[in-house]
Amino acid sequence: ANSGSDEIAAFTVGGGGVLTATTPAVFATGPGTAPFGVTVSLNGQFLYVTNTGPDNVAAFTIGPGGVLTPTVPATFSTGGTNPSGIGVPGRP
Repeated sequence: ANSGSDEIAAFTVGGGGVLTATTPAVFATGPGTAPFGVTVSLNGQFLYVTNTGPDNVAAFTIGPGGVLTPTVPATFSTGGTNPSGIGVPGRP
């Protein structure tokens, strides 16, 4: 998450753990969102990002080549302020 530029940088993981930027390499989260924490669902199909600006969680599907597409709805309220981390049960 790139909170200063309101975007998420995405990579695929290759052999030996080598990272390769996706095409496109960044995905906008919206003006003033300040994305911070990131996690991936256990099945690898969804990416979740905490947005400290609007105090919500953005959800994306992970498509072929790591391309991110916002879910519908795209965001979910945290009910709190400045969410800075996110976890998925079963994932460290």
